Amino acid sequence: MITVAGKYMIWGAAFLLIACAVLHSLAWTRVQADFAPAGRSMAALVWFLLAIDWLVIAGLWVLGASKGTGVRAWLLLSSIVPIAVAIGLVVTLGPRFFAIYLQLSAAALVIAGALRLG
Repeated sequence: MITVAGKYMIWGAAFLLIACAVLHSLAWTRVQADFAPAGRSMAALVWFLLAIDWLVIAGLWVLGASKGTGVRAWLLLSSIVPIAVAIGLVVTLGPRFFAIYLQLSAAALVIAGALRLG
């Protein structure tokens, strides 16, 4: 039963990162005016690459949940990515930015789920 709970936690974390990717993709239209016309294409590329990164990590977490204890260390290591991004966002944008808490929640769920596997 503990293994199933761990898998559900990791799947929930993956869902939160997918939500981050969707919000990141949708928010581009709101912030497009913040960039100079010459730099908008480069900013769009970076913006969407970050959304793709969240989707890739979420996919890896789903795969990791299906593998069980054999990938526990990799799941724990991969939680560093959203934590590092959240720290960077707190430093640059401040603690009121909503996505910080989505990313930290996803990392906490992965850590808790990985520790419950097996």
